[in-house]
Amino acid sequence: MGPMDAVNGDFSDGAMGDDNESISPLPSPPPSPITSHAFNESISNPKQTHTTADVCKELLNNSKFSDCKIIVQGCTFYGHWFLLISRCPYFALMHRSQMREFQDSTINISDESPMDIYRVLSFIYTLEYRQFGGDFYKSNRLKAYETRGVLQTDDILHATSVNIRMCIIADKYDMPDLEVIACKKQTDLFSLVKIANSKSEFECRACMCRQIYRSTQDYEGSNIRQLAMAQMMSLNSQMLASGYELANLSEKKHYVKLLSEQPSAAQSLLVQMWDILHLKDQRINQLVLRTKQMTEDNERLRAKERQATRRSETLKEMLKERERYIDKLKGEMKQAV
Repeated sequence: MGPMDAVNGDFSDGAMGDDNESISPLPSPPPSPITSHAFNESISNPKQTHTTADVCKELLNNSKFSDCKIIVQGCTFYGHWFLLISRCPYFALMHRSQMREFQDSTINISDESPMDIYRVLSFIYTLEYRQFGGDFYKSNRLKAYETRGVLQTDDILHATSVNIRMCIIADKYDMPDLEVIACKKQTDLFSLVKIANSKSEFECRACMCRQIYRSTQDYEGSNIRQLAMAQMMSLNSQMLASGYELANLSEKKHYVKLLSEQPSAAQSLLVQMWDILHLKDQRINQLVLRTKQMTEDNERLRAKERQATRRSETLKEMLKERERYIDKLKGEMKQAV
């Protein structure tokens, strides 16, 4: 699989679908690293010590020391209030207000998918989340991504869908750090696709922009939407820079649909076209002015040249007159002798 495989695949509307990944029964929680046995062992053997990050990672969905449960559409996650309230203002509000969820130690979430909440919990506990589907991490695609930066189209679009939802959830639960991570991941995806520099990468980037625009219509000023706008302007510039691309605009199905679905995107294209034409007019005017200045300079130089030529001819005549006068004096001297 070569670099081109990073953007080859299905670009139909179906490929832009939501994350239908179901969360399978979670494995038994790993043993906690902060049991008394582990603590005593870490004292006797410094190599066995655990960092705070290790502890938080081990506590993710771990019933050990759990003091609350998060129930999402019948799926139960084990939580720890001290971490939840420290990294999520939504949970902190529950704690401060002594809401029923805090008193019952049970948080019910019905408007999000279990996988998305698990990703949010992963971020709370580890400051990271997985953007690709579960099968991605069990296949050779993970190795291809880590070693050569190669991704298949389905994985790219799946990750884009996940990052969009993480941004929406970050806005809903007031978690700006989660939004930063999601936008960073999405920026990396755009950069990775752009490396291929093929016709397929153009459509893939347009498809990703469509995903973002269609999913964030209620989040006009969101960072991920601004990221999509920046990519859209880049696509516009790429189109305008190539006459061939403009001539074959009908082949860019997602790009054309993006223009038709998002007036702001079409307006951006028109503005860029106007700017390009305006810059060309400015350049032409500058060239005309420069040509006029150079023409005037040439005329002045020619005038000086003609003046110098006349002076040279005058000096030549004066020199000839002096030579004739000298010859006359020489003749008179001979006669006198």
